[in-house]
Amino acid sequence: MSHNTFQDKEIKQIDTSTFFTEVMENSQAAGVIVMNVNGIMLDSSISVQKVLGYAKEDLIGNYYGLLFVPEDRLKNLPEVELKTVKQKGSFIDDNYLLHKKGAYIWIHGESIYTQDKEGNIFIIKVIFDINEKKLLEEQLTHSNQKLVNINNDLENFIYTASHDLKAPINNIDGLLASVKEELDSECKKKLEESGILEMLNISIQKFKNTLYDLASIGKTQSGIAEELKSRVDFKEVLDQVKFDLMDDIENSHAKIYDYFTEASFINFSRKNLRSILYNLLSNAIKYASPERIPEIIIRTSKVREDLILLEVKDNGLGISTKDHGKVFSMYERIHTHIEGTGVGLNIVKRIVENNGGKIELESQEGKGSTFKIYFKEEE
Repeated sequence: MSHNTFQDKEIKQIDTSTFFTEVMENSQAAGVIVMNVNGIMLDSSISVQKVLGYAKEDLIGNYYGLLFVPEDRLKNLPEVELKTVKQKGSFIDDNYLLHKKGAYIWIHGESIYTQDKEGNIFIIKVIFDINEKKLLEEQLTHSNQKLVNINNDLENFIYTASHDLKAPINNIDGLLASVKEELDSECKKKLEESGILEMLNISIQKFKNTLYDLASIGKTQSGIAEELKSRVDFKEVLDQVKFDLMDDIENSHAKIYDYFTEASFINFSRKNLRSILYNLLSNAIKYASPERIPEIIIRTSKVREDLILLEVKDNGLGISTKDHGKVFSMYERIHTHIEGTGVGLNIVKRIVENNGGKIELESQEGKGSTFKIYFKEEE
């Protein structure tokens, strides 16, 4: 006998006078099959018939390979299992077994190499019916994949549509500028006094902003917007954002304070960091309380070696507790009396999570909000 097999090791001892009888008669959740070392079935519990449909008479004296589905027989899985049990003492797997009526049943099985007190050697195969669980898992996987496909199709449509609409709106903008140039001074003056030209310009700009937001959603999710990470200066990026929002800051008289001494730099995409700061700062200004001058505090800190925290705190309108779960959803707008697209925070959340981080909200209605972003920094 080979010295590499389990037979050379200490073999478990069982009392055949009580063990087999009790197991065969009382086993409910598990089916039990007793075989010799060659895989010939010697006995089976009543529960095996419940799971696989085979009565004891169908199995005794037959090779246990008849329980395996044709595909696994072609792979010699029964022989592989026997060999492993003899060498290692046990074998565990999840695979299909063949029901007597031909159905494929998912089974969790464990085969154990053992011996009774008289020296008789057996292999005991214990099986559990996991068919319903596996079928549910497969259905869930299939459903999840369908949702992923639908989501990808939707995002591709959003990105493509927003991209395709840029040219027409730019043409309208150009045509409006040409019309203004062709108007005589009197007609132009009347239109300006009526506010029509200004309303047209505002509408075109809002449309452009919406297209930009929609395009950003598609880019962020599909990875198109991913850039190589580099060592980025928080202060430098914030100054760029403040320059872009200069008119809004001046008109609102907002006071902005930044504290970056604890974590001045981060390895991150400059474009994505700018998008995060732009959306959070513009929101803090947009949703300022009419009762006080906006005050916005932007701070970074080192939580641990690989984790940087960015906090953006304002004293604006705030968000009620019941609406906290909605703020990061696409197209959700809490303060509907203020114009917006409802996509900014969704973009921020996607960027952060796509880079292994997380975003949290602390807010109280009427007092202001604090957004906490945890960046998982990689070397």
